[in-house]
Amino acid sequence: MYNTIPFMGENIRVLIREKSLHIENTESLRRALKKKHAPFKLAQYLKQKHINQFHTALNISDKSLTIEIIGHVYIGNFADVLKEIPRIPKIAPIIVEKAYKITDHTDIIDCGEKEVDSNRWVWDKLAVLYDMIMNNMYDLFQRNEKKS
Repeated sequence: MYNTIPFMGENIRVLIREKSLHIENTESLRRALKKKHAPFKLAQYLKQKHINQFHTALNISDKSLTIEIIGHVYIGNFADVLKEIPRIPKIAPIIVEKAYKITDHTDIIDCGEKEVDSNRWVWDKLAVLYDMIMNNMYDLFQRNEKKS
């Protein structure tokens, strides 16, 4: 059963399972994630919720989980950001292509350990570029805010 949890002034809906998290992709989630450092804090918060519920850590790095959430919620922006990173073509175009395919507008963001999530490797590989991806995402958010 999905639970509503408060996060940075928004209500996030999430189902926590033994080896996975399932997050509803809602407007409330999108608003929360636009705040500086919120995606990383959400990843840490959800992993702590998992520990509280199952007394074991979810075997997903904070950065990988953050990139996966951002990739699903902001797929259009995420694709643009990836194109702006010079090292992307060198780390294997198949990873970027796979990321585009898995983030095809999902209502539920399924994030699992590698044993239960066949796409975990994509987010783990992109997590290496965490700082560049997140900096470019925030720049893009700020540019979009100025246009509004």
